[in-house]
Amino acid sequence: MRSRRIPPAPPGRPPRFALRLLADGRLHPAITPAGYDTWQVGPYTAAQRRTLDALAAAFPPHAHCLPEPGPAPLRIAEPAALVRQFCDAVADDLVRTPAAPLAMGALPYAWREARAVPAEEPPELPELPEPAAHATALPVAPPPGSGLAAADLERLMTDATVRAARLLAGDTADLHLTRHQDAVRIAASNPGPEWFHRLTQNTGANPTVFARLTRAWRHGGPTGITVAEQPHTPDPTVMKTARTALDAALAEMTDSLAHFRTWRNRLTLTHHGIQLRLGPDVRWYPYLQDDDGEWWPAAPADSDPVTALTAVWSQNGE
Repeated sequence: MRSRRIPPAPPGRPPRFALRLLADGRLHPAITPAGYDTWQVGPYTAAQRRTLDALAAAFPPHAHCLPEPGPAPLRIAEPAALVRQFCDAVADDLVRTPAAPLAMGALPYAWREARAVPAEEPPELPELPEPAAHATALPVAPPPGSGLAAADLERLMTDATVRAARLLAGDTADLHLTRHQDAVRIAASNPGPEWFHRLTQNTGANPTVFARLTRAWRHGGPTGITVAEQPHTPDPTVMKTARTALDAALAEMTDSLAHFRTWRNRLTLTHHGIQLRLGPDVRWYPYLQDDDGEWWPAAPADSDPVTALTAVWSQNGE
C-alpha cells in the first residue's frame, strides 16, 4: 500500500478555496501515474481557475522553491501546481472518513491508505466547457476492472461535499469521529438500503440498535449518540429544577395525575411513554417508548425541558 503525503498548506486562502471547491461538488476519483487510487479536485470553472491563478501569484518564491524529484537539470516546483496538489490532498483526505470502508467494502477510494487499482488505462478527466451548477455525479466512469460502482463513488462524493460545506460554516463536529460514530453519521445521511445494510453488517451492530443510533444522530449529531448510549449523573439541582418545571407544565397539559421519575440524567413519564435525557451540552433530548419497551429519539434537543416535552407530547397521541 502507498501512504499518502499531504503537502503543507500554501499561504493565503487555499484551505478555504479547496473546501469551496469540494462544497460545490468539484471532485472526482482518479488514478495516480503509479496506479494508486486518489481523489482530485475538478473540473474547475473559469472563475475558479482565475482564483487558483491569483493564489499561485501570491505564493512567495521562498515558499515554492522546492526541488522537483528527477534527474538533472534541477527543476523548481511551480506555485500553481502546488496549490492544485494541496486542493487534491484536501479532497483525498476528506472523502476517506473512518467508516467509509465499512460502507464500500474492500474496494479502493475509501480506505485511509491508498490502494493499487486494477485498471487497464488510467481514466482521464475530460476538458469541459464552463460548467453549470455542478451536480455530484462522476465525470468519468469508474476504472474498468476495479469492481467499483458509480453509485458508490457518487455517495462518497456527496458525503465529502456536505462535510466541506459544514466546515466552511464552522461546524467541525465530525472531524474527529470514531469509526463507530462515523458509521452512524453516514447511515443518518440516507445513503440507501444497500449502504445501511453494509454499515450494520460491517460494524457488527444489532440492526435495531444501529437504527436507533442513526435516529439519535439525525436529532443531535455526535452528542445525540452520547446521550443514547451513555447515561451520566448531572448536578442534582439541575434535575430537580427541570422536574419542577415539567410537573407544573403537566398540570396544565393533562387532568391525570402524572409526575416525572428521575434516574441519573433521565426524567421519565412512565405511563405516557415519554422520557427526557439531559445531554452533556445541557440540552434536553426527547425520547418515546415503543410497543416493545425500547426508547427511541423522537425530536431535536432543546435547552428548555418544557419545550422538549411539548415537542413529543402530540407525537405520543396526548
